Amino acid sequence: MKKGKNRNLKKTIFILIAIVLAITVIKVILFLIPYKELDRLKESFYSVKILDRNNRTIQVLPLDNGTRREFLLDRDIPRIAKEIFIKSEDKRFYFHLGVDLFALLRATWLNISQKKIVSGGSTITMQLSRIVSPQNKSIAGKFKEIINAIRIESKLTKNEILNLYLNSLPFGFNTIGVQSGAKIFFGKDFKSLSPAEILVLSLIPRNPSKYNPLNIENREAIQKKAIEIKKRIKLDIKEEDIINALENAKSYKYEFFAPHFVNYIKKYLDKNIKEVQTSLDLELNNFIQKKLEYYIEKYSNRRLTNGAVIVFDNWTGEILVYIGSKDFFDKENDGEIDGVQVLNQPGSTLKPFLYALAIDKFDFLPNTILDDVPSFFGGEEVYIPKNFNNRFNGPVRLRVALASSLNVPAVQTVVKIGVKNFVAHLIDLDFESIKKSKKGYGSGIAVGNAEVSLFEIAKAFSIFVRNGEKLNPEYLKVKKREFKHGKKIYSDYTSFIIADILSDAKSRTIGFGMTEIFNTEFQAMFKTGTSNQFNNIWAFGSTTNYTVGVWMGNFSGETVIGVTGSSIPARLVVEILNILHNKKKPDKFKIPSGITEKIICPLSGKKIGDNCYGGIYEYFKEGITLLECDWHKIENGKIKTILPPFYTQYLDKIENAEIQFNTPFIKKDVKILYPNNNACYYYDPNYPYESQKIKIEVFCKDIKESLSVYINNDFYKKISYPYNFFISPKRGKFLIEVKGIKDSDTINIEVK
Repeated sequence: MKKGKNRNLKKTIFILIAIVLAITVIKVILFLIPYKELDRLKESFYSVKILDRNNRTIQVLPLDNGTRREFLLDRDIPRIAKEIFIKSEDKRFYFHLGVDLFALLRATWLNISQKKIVSGGSTITMQLSRIVSPQNKSIAGKFKEIINAIRIESKLTKNEILNLYLNSLPFGFNTIGVQSGAKIFFGKDFKSLSPAEILVLSLIPRNPSKYNPLNIENREAIQKKAIEIKKRIKLDIKEEDIINALENAKSYKYEFFAPHFVNYIKKYLDKNIKEVQTSLDLELNNFIQKKLEYYIEKYSNRRLTNGAVIVFDNWTGEILVYIGSKDFFDKENDGEIDGVQVLNQPGSTLKPFLYALAIDKFDFLPNTILDDVPSFFGGEEVYIPKNFNNRFNGPVRLRVALASSLNVPAVQTVVKIGVKNFVAHLIDLDFESIKKSKKGYGSGIAVGNAEVSLFEIAKAFSIFVRNGEKLNPEYLKVKKREFKHGKKIYSDYTSFIIADILSDAKSRTIGFGMTEIFNTEFQAMFKTGTSNQFNNIWAFGSTTNYTVGVWMGNFSGETVIGVTGSSIPARLVVEILNILHNKKKPDKFKIPSGITEKIICPLSGKKIGDNCYGGIYEYFKEGITLLECDWHKIENGKIKTILPPFYTQYLDKIENAEIQFNTPFIKKDVKILYPNNNACYYYDPNYPYESQKIKIEVFCKDIKESLSVYINNDFYKKISYPYNFFISPKRGKFLIEVKGIKDSDTINIEVK
């Protein structure tokens, strides 16, 4: 008997070993056989989730066919969810090799006995195999499905199978995967669903039309089926929880923010990426979008319909704001066009790069005298430039010409240094539009006779506060905010001089008057531009931290009525800079080493002489020698200004010609230059009060002296060179007094 028992035991063990070996051999063979369809599903694309720098969802991109399939990591799938799907679909999931023979035999028996399909007997792996390789509903198709399930089991772990299954479940309605399903049917992430909501969701792939909880007519059938499954698999879920889950079902509208920014970065995204954190500040972007809408609607009566905004972090190159139009969905005004990238005539916005090139490579200086007189430039066609106000100013320093955006000196400069040189320089600054253009450029390029993008100008504009280094735009969030170096284009001296000029309020008075638009409590450089047909109005602003660019106009090319870049766009640029620096003021533009200040005559630009009407300070490289001014001479005991004959022969003939001496003769040691005595101010209720500050400009003969400011006889603050400051008085009358060591000055102002 013992021998018989031992023989049977050995026989049983042998059979078991043989089965195990057979299964192992089959799995090894199946593992070695390529399964391209499975690889394809594993590598298939998911919807890319685009996040802002603070992890706010900007958009979830649909696939090319319009389907959304969001990826869910295994760690983000709740344990209860795995339990519900496994127990309801395949309770022996972790114990079979792809096919549950017991479930298959049971289903076959039930279907035969009831003469209809009441049970499928498919495992989760078999369901996944149908997704991988769809088969016909036949005996042959079922057999292939079983084989493919075993193949999947040979290549993937159980957790990998379950994760791929949950991420690939079809929910209908252009929705794949439990994450997208949870959003579409319950308006929230899968991990935020209650157990009852997960149970309801698990039913939908069985029959999306029948079990769609958003259809109220389906809810009774869904409730019945959910309760049936709950009881069968013994889930600790109350029936009232199922009812609440059905009531909580709601349609979901996917986020659709910053559409132009998303379209811009699409070309850079890896198709295999599932999530990307961008540099965009969505909250700031949306806020500025509303600001843009406000200004465009406010001035819609001026035939203004659209605008665009770009904001760069000057340290990292990160794109913080990217707004391509007033309203992406405004078809009437071509809202889908990206105003950040579209090409338009830039007006005067290219002038900083022209003068920077002249200083950097052609020995121009900020005191170089340029001729603002009636001129014509020959070539293929005669070109006669005019200033915006149709006036001529005679001799002007380069500083004044740029700050006041005078056209004639700009054209004169581009002719002197060569149009080809300037065009090549713009290409070096990454103006791809210039590079790709087949258009031949003439001297008119100095005043905007070209087509460039807002993106290109803003990127290039940042170079001056980046010590002459190009900014490399970055659409991804940078982990650590530190200065990212770029190609060096300008010397430290050149970049500082241009930044200083474009932040010099006094030097821009010829072109813009004593405007308060550019008033900020921190140092910032500004440049505006208006195309000659008034269909493009621009403004740019930079601090040491940020660069802001704004374009406004009409994509149709229609003229904007009576609006310039120095008005609405400039106002928005200033507002944005104030928002960006609300918590922390930026540093001042740092004066590079090897630079000294010299006193020059404001008219001739030469070293101040004994007969000059006061002087102003200008920055030069150390070691430079200046000739003494010979434009002011004493005749008959009085100081007389004698211009070189070149200017007088033109100015005498021009009725509206006007020579601006820039700095008046000041006898006092301390003088309040602006505002005038008894000036009256009115506040615009439509504009933020805190931004409507009054700028005070003071002259002091000794720039090393510190001055004391008093308002209504109360001490206000100490000021130092350049003696510009702001006040925010409440409504009423005010006495402003500035005291120096030897002299003082007072003015009265009123605020209504």
